[in-house]
Amino acid sequence: MNNIENNIVISLENVSKVFYDLKKGAFTALSDISFSCKKGEIVGLVGPNGAGKTTLLRIISSLISPTSGTVKVNGLDNSNHGEKNKKDIGFLSSDTAIYERLTGKELLLFFADLYGMKKDLALERIDELSQILDFKKIENRVCKNLSTGEKQKISIARALINDPNILILDEATNGLDILARKHILWLVKSAKEKGKTVLYSAHAMDEIEKLSDRIIFLYHGKLISNGSTDDLKNKFQCDDLTQCFLKNIEQYEKNNDEYNKNL
Repeated sequence: MNNIENNIVISLENVSKVFYDLKKGAFTALSDISFSCKKGEIVGLVGPNGAGKTTLLRIISSLISPTSGTVKVNGLDNSNHGEKNKKDIGFLSSDTAIYERLTGKELLLFFADLYGMKKDLALERIDELSQILDFKKIENRVCKNLSTGEKQKISIARALINDPNILILDEATNGLDILARKHILWLVKSAKEKGKTVLYSAHAMDEIEKLSDRIIFLYHGKLISNGSTDDLKNKFQCDDLTQCFLKNIEQYEKNNDEYNKNL
């Protein structure tokens, strides 16, 4: 059976990424990452700053290429079908840029056009998203004059404009107030109910725990755990997901120290 028949939408095998700096030399951002995501599954991605989360999500989204390893989306290898795969992915990163001279609606129409959407369908979709994300009152304002939270709403709408089957959300609730955050969490749950696959990265452990069917811990560019909330709590004997992560890091560091001593 192939991945699609097994409902595997995203698969990574031995993915590594090395960046090169003229002054510092080679830096390994990701090392030998392997996992998969199924249709209708929300996978939470947890790790401290510098763990490699954004790099990993950008690789899956075909925005950058891995140094080694294989990434497949809907059974198609990104190395050969990256542009095709991009069309089925809605990607939001903490550094997603918006064009500040355009209004929110103009920006969304521009990206809808890039996806080949007809204008009447795009306008319907913008209206739908404006109701979900509550940006109807600001959609005709120039993006330069929007607040951080308002810009984030437009950025999220941009990632969702073509109603993709895969959502890759990196710190989606950054800069949002309590009500807007609630809208985003509802939107992610709704995507799952529609059979969409969601990769959700956040520092807020309560978001990760509420949303995720499965959680991946990243640390120093390595995958150190992969399992459901209950699996992780049982494994590390704790009631709190933050404690699980901290215990996992402690265990990883201890094992690493013992390995280095035996070299």
